[in-house]
Amino acid sequence: MARVHIPVGLTGGIGQTYGYGFGWQLDSVDGTGECIMEGSLPGFRAEMARFPNDSLTVIVLTNADGAQPEAIAKAVARTYLSARNR
Repeated sequence: MARVHIPVGLTGGIGQTYGYGFGWQLDSVDGTGECIMEGSLPGFRAEMARFPNDSLTVIVLTNADGAQPEAIAKAVARTYLSARNR
């Protein structure tokens, strides 16, 4: 995995990390590692979710302040990952 997808080490304690990898938030969907980049401007919201171990990238672009691109990206990823694991 590229260095930007590895949790940053904290200086306060040995072995402690934080779920942020140099510009990417780090999370998981149903146990599958996820790297997230999101952004917004007035009237627009977007999310790019990468699943490097599964060769999957989901990009959601919206033009509504109330949109939830993160929920859409996770739903798409879950659909793909569950079908792939059958």
